[in-house]
Amino acid sequence: MAALNNMKPDRVPIRIFTAEFAAKYAGYTSQEITHQYEKAFKAVRKCAKDFQWDATVINMVYVWSGLVDHFGQKYYKVPGIELSPDVGFQYFEPSTEE
Repeated sequence: MAALNNMKPDRVPIRIFTAEFAAKYAGYTSQEITHQYEKAFKAVRKCAKDFQWDATVINMVYVWSGLVDHFGQKYYKVPGIELSPDVGFQYFEPSTEE
């Protein structure tokens, strides 16, 4: 808390963005945390507790899933839809015709 209050901390604060690592560590697939907010949240909290992190952010992979469809983004692949359930999301380059 000292670092967040602009004071000198007793150790270097760690705030991790874990993405797919948290899912695997907690026993979920990338697909599960991409589409199920509750599992993404549980996975990040488990990592924070087990590794004694000072702060966390919810796995932002979850946010992308619906936005990709809503905005019609063509160059983004989602776990469990265009990719294997255990693979992290991926951007890909369009063909030269696009």
